[in-house]
Parts: sequence; C-alpha cells; structure tokens
Amino acid sequence: QDPNGSLNIIITAGSQYTVILHRMQTLLIGISMYNLTGSEITSNKPVIVISGHECARTNETSQCNFLVEQMPPTATWGKKYIIPYMESDEQYVVIVSSQKTTTVNVMCNNVSDTNIIFLPEKG
Repeated sequence: QDPNGSLNIIITAGSQYTVILHRMQTLLIGISMYNLTGSEITSNKPVIVISGHECARTNETSQCNFLVEQMPPTATWGKKYIIPYMESDEQYVVIVSSQKTTTVNVMCNNVSDTNIIFLPEKG
C-alpha cells in the first residue's frame, strides 16, 4: 500500500479479485501491455464501468488519441448491430460475446454472407 492509500495488486490472466467499494469510491485498473477485452466485472450494487486508453490508434499511421467510453451492462446489449462503412484499406471489427456458444451471422445489403462466426467462449 502506498502513502496515498492506494493498493497495488498484480493481476494475472484468469485470476479473480474481490474489492469492496463504498459509496462514491472508485477503482482504477491500469494495465500497460495487455488488452482487458473480455474481462468480467460483477457487482451486487449499481456501478459504472468506464474503459479507455491514453493513446488509442485506429491504424499504424494515425495520431495517438485519448479514448474513453462508458461500458453498457451486458443485459442491455442488443442482437443486431450496424457497422458503418469506413474509407480505409484496413477495417477491424472486434466482436465480444457475453455468452458461450454464440453464432454471428454477417450480412451485407440484406444478403447473408458465407462468413458465419462461431464464438465458443464468452469474452
């Protein structure tokens, strides 16, 4: 524990931690070299989860930008999404599933693509 009352915990892949927060307290989970996509946060009381990166890049040549987004609870996730066209040679879409054995059917102009993606694990 440092002099400011912060507690430093080493988080490893697949590990689980329980933290008790009181009203108006915050928890910062910082990581520099790894992606936290698929991490699961559960709570017995309402919480807000904000995710971000201090230097997000959309491609190799773009500038570094600060990016922050409030994460919606998985119970509010939809089943259909529209991904807008982006004028770029490289387009990346990250698909995150909250359920095991999720099947994703990719459609373009109301025509089902031959690419059906099966996600065996959540996250």
